[in-house]
Amino acid sequence: MMTLRVFLFVLLLSGSASAQTTYTKWALEAGGGIHGSSSPFTSGYFQEDINLPQVFIGGRYMLNENVGLRTILGYLSMSEAEESLSFNSSYFRATLEAMLDLNRLVEIWNPDSRFTIFLHAGGGFSHVSYGDLDPTEDPGITNTDRADNLGHFTGGIMPQYRLSERFSLFVDFSFFGHVAQSYTWDGHRYMNEVPGGDGQIWNASIGIVYDLKTARSRWNCKPVF
Repeated sequence: MMTLRVFLFVLLLSGSASAQTTYTKWALEAGGGIHGSSSPFTSGYFQEDINLPQVFIGGRYMLNENVGLRTILGYLSMSEAEESLSFNSSYFRATLEAMLDLNRLVEIWNPDSRFTIFLHAGGGFSHVSYGDLDPTEDPGITNTDRADNLGHFTGGIMPQYRLSERFSLFVDFSFFGHVAQSYTWDGHRYMNEVPGGDGQIWNASIGIVYDLKTARSRWNCKPVF
């Protein structure tokens, strides 16, 4: 009887150990790609539907195998389309987001799989500086050193594929809304001088994740028998 109990106890531990998974605890990421924006623009100013560049760097910290935090520093450049009046705006952002691993949450993740999907959402601070402001061409410009500080909120989806023990490749699709915007994206008019609300931006990116540290998930005490 004692032998049977010992055997069942060892089997229970074996089942628990086999159920452990390893996940990334700390990671760095870098990426970039294309972007687009909606109004507001001053009449006569606009950019192409798809634009370059937008780039970002950041870090991740996973609280557990399902939920984590992500901080990002990003940059993109807005400039005129072929038939637009000239403008050149630089957009900088600092963002804090929560991350959710969909595969692990719904328990369909396979320890041998290299593929996962993250949802992410959060907000932060943006700064926009405006170049090519010429009072001789636009009498409405009284200050060529205009800049704008505004808030943003964001959400997106990020499929990720593990290339090796340390490196993963991801693609990311993100949307950004803004609040407290003072100027149009081209910088030539105040927001209250043009129709429409605060502007939106979308990003489509590809990038690399480097795992700094991994951790093991909690024990699953379900036996394998």
